[in-house]
Order: sequence, then C-alpha cells, then structure tokens
Amino acid sequence: MEGGIQLSKVAKYSVCAFVFYVFWFKYVYRQINMVLYVTVAVASVSMLFDIWYFRKDLLDFCPVGVLINLVLAVYSIATGLWVAWVQDVLIGLVKTYASFSLVCIVICYVSSVEGSIDWMVNLLISVNLVSSVSILLNGYPIEGYGYVLGPAQNPNYLGVIMDIGIFCLAYKCRKETRRLWLYLIFAGIFAYTVVNSGSRKSLLAIGIICALWFWPMFVRMWKTSSNEKRTLITLLSLLLIGAVIYYFATEFINTDIYKRMQMLGDDDEFSSRNRKLYYQYALDYWAVSPVFGIGLGQFQYWNPYHQMSHSTYAEAISSWGLVGCLIYFIPAIGAGVQAVRLSFTSSEPYVPRIVLAVLVMEAFLGVGQVWFYEFEHLITWTLVFYILSELLQEEQAVPRRVCKYVKA
Repeated sequence: MEGGIQLSKVAKYSVCAFVFYVFWFKYVYRQINMVLYVTVAVASVSMLFDIWYFRKDLLDFCPVGVLINLVLAVYSIATGLWVAWVQDVLIGLVKTYASFSLVCIVICYVSSVEGSIDWMVNLLISVNLVSSVSILLNGYPIEGYGYVLGPAQNPNYLGVIMDIGIFCLAYKCRKETRRLWLYLIFAGIFAYTVVNSGSRKSLLAIGIICALWFWPMFVRMWKTSSNEKRTLITLLSLLLIGAVIYYFATEFINTDIYKRMQMLGDDDEFSSRNRKLYYQYALDYWAVSPVFGIGLGQFQYWNPYHQMSHSTYAEAISSWGLVGCLIYFIPAIGAGVQAVRLSFTSSEPYVPRIVLAVLVMEAFLGVGQVWFYEFEHLITWTLVFYILSELLQEEQAVPRRVCKYVKA
C-alpha cells in the first residue's frame, strides 16, 4: 500500500502541474509542449505501474463515462484512417484527445487513493483564483469581447473554466457551510472575470449553476436554523440580491458583454447565422457517411468556410456518425437520468442537484462549443461522472428498509 500511495503522489503532482500549465501558464507565458508530454507520461506511467503491481481493476476506480473518452479515441483512429480526408489533422487530434483522456483517468485513480475528489476541486478553485487575479492585474484585451490571460486564449473557454470553479465552490458548500461567505466572494470574482471576458454563454451558464446552487442551499440552511438565524439569512439574502440588482442596473449595462447579450440569437449576427448554417452542413455530411461519420476534425475541411462546427452535437454526428454518437452520448444521458433520480430520491439531494446544474450547463454550452476538443469540458465531465459514482455507491451502502421495522 505504501508504494501505491507514493505513486499516487507522483501522479497527483503531475496532474497538478498539467492543470496549471493548461489553464494558466501557457497563456500568460508561452506554450511548452514538453510540459504536456512529461506530465501526461509521468502521471500515466505511475498509474499503470500501480494498477499492474497491485492487480487493481480499472473499473474499480474509474467510471465508465470517463473511460469512454479513451474508447472514442481508439474508435476515431480506427474509423478515421478509413474515412478521413486530412489524416494528419485526425492523428494530431486523436493524440491530444487520448492524452487528455488519460489525465482524466489518472484524476479518478488519485481520487480513489485519496478517498475523494476534493483535491481536484481545490486545485480547480486555486487555478481559477490565480487566473482571475492575473486578468484583473494584467488582462489581455480581445477586440469585441473583453480581457483574457493572453492572445492565444479563447474568451469562451476562459468562461468555462470559471463556470467549473463556481461549481467546485458549490460542491464544497455541501460540508463547509461556515465558509459560505468566502465561497460567495470567490464566486463573485469568477463571475466578474466572465463578465470581463465577454463570454455570453458562460455568463448564462453561471446563472444556471447559481440558481441550482443557492436555492437548495437556502432551503437546507432554513430547515436547520433557529428563528434568529432565519432572520439573519433573510436579511443577508436580500442584501445579496440588492447588490446584484444594483450592479446590473449601474455597471453591467455599460459593459461590452451586455451589448453582445442583446445580439444573442439575432439572425443578423455573424456567429449566430453561421452556427445555424453549420448544423445543416453537419446533417449533410452525416448523410454522406451515416454509420462512421467523416472523421474527427474533418468538418472544417468539408466546410466551405473552413471552420469547425462550434457545436458538440453537430461535430459529433458529422465526425463520428451514428455509432460514435451512441458510444459518446449514452453515458452522458445516463448521468443526467441518475442526477435527476438522485435529486428526488436521495436523503441528501444537495449534491445531486448541483451536479444536475452542471449537466444542464454542459448541455447548453454544447450548442456553441465542442466538449471533446477541450480539456475544460473533459475535466467537467470527469467531475460529474466521479461524483455520481460516489453518490451511487453511498446509496447502495445504505440498508434498504423492507417495512417500518425490518431492513433488507
């Protein structure tokens, strides 16, 4: 066991270095591919040696939904070499996808050794704080959007990172309610970073998360509080709501993101018009090869505008075909079903409901972003699958009552 713990620490620190590099360092300073290769290799080898030495079963610590990414990487190369036009791009994307998938599996491995995924939750909050402070002190302006970490960063993916951070704060509140005021300050910083980035989708996603975070938390605190504390909770809630309304009425309406929000869904806006067109293209390309698709990353070469589809659903159906979509989306749909069920049947529905909030957020963001091309989305789904697997294990461990006096 001692050797396993030592190896898990090596894997853990490698993943930490990887996350800080991918989410922060490469944008603020410069891209160093060797960091990616070394961290992924060290983390993966440490995990694989531990699995071999201690005869561990991969399914014992890694949810099927996380393993599916690696299955899809193999599927992409096996079918893509047959159907893809530009195979160099296919191979490059599969290598990246497989590397990110391995990191997600290592995250589950380390979490199983640590006993929870809290270490990754804390890591994501930390990197978000570092990124937010970096942007506030020396943000890089993107014309038409706002401020990001550097010229290579997309405002929408910066927004996704901040959305993940707010989910992590909500998750920590399941136990640490005494630090609620601190988490609310952090959430405010992350939300302000999204406003400054100009990412409309991420700002709307924050609304989804916060709505399903604050209400269950408010209900739980209300039920367990005395009359005096209920009065204090009511006053603080009204104060918070008032502060948000004041900010929106005085500051938010003068921001670039507010102007961009007004154009959301406008048929005359270039991005909205193109994305609707790309959905039609995706269906046309799928019709050419309905079983296996046209190959990962090939949409941009079939598309006369030479852009990817900017949609998970369009990219998946055109790239992977019917078979790949079934492999990819069935675990995601299953996660949604489990989250809904646990939200109503669990004795502690708080965590299932915030997980459900993230699933709704991802389904919404999938309309304008591709989950499987970016590590930001892959790590979000890793958190979802791992937390749901823990909740299901806890549910199975609780003795079921056959009647009032007899346990099953």
